[in-house]
Amino acid sequence: MWRAHILLKYGGIYADTDAIFVRPLSEELRAYDAVVSYDWPDWDPPFPDILNLGIAVAKPGARFWELCLVSYTQFYITIIYCKF
Repeated sequence: MWRAHILLKYGGIYADTDAIFVRPLSEELRAYDAVVSYDWPDWDPPFPDILNLGIAVAKPGARFWELCLVSYTQFYITIIYCKF
């Protein structure tokens, strides 16, 4: 959740510590409000399980990160109040 909060408020580039960049990010990617990577092209689970947030580019206030926070909040509320 901290990643979504920070990117929503400040924007920028996030990369997991195991990410290796072999060339600079293109300026075209920075033109979008939010960019995340598609996970495993030969793997076909339902959306949103196909998104990999290990590398993300964002502009401040991007709607994508607002929706991520809503999704995270709903998920955690479900876990907290769900009785197994």
